[in-house]
Amino acid sequence: MLLGYCAMSALAHSRVTRVPVPWLYAGKPAMISINRPPVADLFESASAGPFTRLETRLGVWGAGDGHAEVYSYARGKGIRLQGGTDRTVTLTLPQAAASGMLSSFGVERFTSAAPYALVVEVLAETGWQTVCEQGPDTPAGQPGRLKVLAQGLRASQFRFRCTSALGAIIVPGINLHGYFND
Repeated sequence: MLLGYCAMSALAHSRVTRVPVPWLYAGKPAMISINRPPVADLFESASAGPFTRLETRLGVWGAGDGHAEVYSYARGKGIRLQGGTDRTVTLTLPQAAASGMLSSFGVERFTSAAPYALVVEVLAETGWQTVCEQGPDTPAGQPGRLKVLAQGLRASQFRFRCTSALGAIIVPGINLHGYFND
């Protein structure tokens, strides 16, 4: 038995809890949502560096020259939108999916320096429609799960646009399993 620390709600509900050692070696949870494709290791086989087209098992990522790169860092690999104004990367899926699948991804703001704005859009019948936004109050240095506003929209193209001094990293598979069940 190990002790684990859980900090929640600005430390107001923090506690130390028991964590059984076998949980440390447990595989993925048996129940995986059918609405969210597994993306935890999505970019692991991709070579680090800039790209204009990147094929993954989820779909094809496209970006303009100098807009994006596969970035390797302490938490694994992700897609870094380079610093600058309106840097864009587009994910094209082989078939339409609900916009709620985007909540399988997180975005990590690269620096707290201004400006910072991230917009995630889906290509609907009426054109590009915003489903997620991050602004200057977004903390830097930690991946935050995308909070999708319009869960029910179905699309096969998703666009990430970022204006930032140093950019942002799209990270796959933020998994917070329920280990604190005592």
